[in-house]
Order: sequence, then C-alpha cells, then structure tokens
Amino acid sequence: MKIDSRIISGSDLFRPQPTVFQSEDGNTIGVITNWGGAAATQIVTEKIKSALAPKFFDPDETQVKRTSNKKKEYPIEWKLAEALRLANEELFRVENEKLWKTVIEATVIHVDRSVLYWAQAGVPHLLISSNTATGSEAQFLSVSVDPSFVFNQPSPLPMSGLGLDLFPNVNSGSVVVRPGLKIALLSVAGRALPLLSQTPFSVNDFADAISFSFPQQPAWVAVTEVY
Repeated sequence: MKIDSRIISGSDLFRPQPTVFQSEDGNTIGVITNWGGAAATQIVTEKIKSALAPKFFDPDETQVKRTSNKKKEYPIEWKLAEALRLANEELFRVENEKLWKTVIEATVIHVDRSVLYWAQAGVPHLLISSNTATGSEAQFLSVSVDPSFVFNQPSPLPMSGLGLDLFPNVNSGSVVVRPGLKIALLSVAGRALPLLSQTPFSVNDFADAISFSFPQQPAWVAVTEVY
C-alpha cells in the first residue's frame, strides 16, 4: 500500500501533525498523533513495529500473558490491538503516572491475505470506498467520538488515546477486502465526517471539502489503496 496525505492548516486552531510509518513490505501503516512529549511517539512506534515481527504474529506464540478470545480467533487483529495496549501501559507508567504530560492517538492498519486488520485509539478515523456497478460507495470502518463536538467547542481535542489511564479504549476489527479498495485515514473534527462520506474519494477532494466547509479546522487526510 502506498499512502498519499495532505495537511490542512485551518485558520486559527491547532491540531498536531501526525507521524506516519510503513512496514518495509508496505502491508502495514501506522499513524501516530502526539499531543505531548516527543519521546512518546517513539514508544508507540516501537510497540507497533514489534507486532510486525514473525514471532509476534505467530498464532501459537505471544509476548504477553493476557488471554482473549480474539487472541485465538483473530490473532493479527488481537496483536495489533495488544501493541497499542502495551504502548499505553508504558506511556502511563513512564510519562503520565504522577503528572499528565502527553496523550497519543494512534491507528494502525495491516493487510494480509485479502483481509484488512486495524486497531485504533483516537484518530485517524477510517473510511473505505469500493467501486460498484453503480459507481463508488463509501462507508466508515471505524470512528472515534469527538469530545470537541460533545462539549460544543471548536478547538480540536484528543478523541481518545494512549497514556491517559491503564485501560485504554482500543477499537479493533477486520474485514475481507479486494484489490482496488481504497482506505481513507481522516484526522478531522467529527462534525466534518458526514460531509466527507459524500465527498469524491481522493486526498485533494477531502482537503478541499474541509477547507471550504470548515475553514477554521486543521486536519490531516490520507488515502491508500489495497493492491
């Protein structure tokens, strides 16, 4: 998978720019948004990269002692989510246990044998598009609640995240995919999501729609495609 991204600055609000990394084989993309100290990004990156190691992905092996039904039924999905949970533990104990210093929003996607797996704590949201006989259709795969919408304020806030406490809200899942399916990763205010689900599926169209309809809002948008 190749990723095409664009930053929307917004007129007067702030959202951190994410760090993006991709595995050497191109099958895994991680997006990390850091709302605090720089060291936190490295902690999360290393935990996600460890999930790419063959031993970690072996369904008969695990580097942790937790038990879960998903561990046996969906080993790749479970281990992506576990990587985020392990990163959360380290962030909480090292960075935030005595004084809140940072929170990380992270989404990781992985394609293996025509299946898309994901794990998510905060943004970016995931939107998928597939060509049909009647044209292109889009639907949301995974969305985080936007606290700025809940509290009715324009300034972006972390939608969820790692490091806040010992029990993070990590969404994960899997879906069968086929070549040509496109995936959008959207770090944007929740109020913009209905508009984007009806927008032509490209980075530039997403960025233009946000800039026109929500000129104050900073955002980051990206699109990748399953090969």
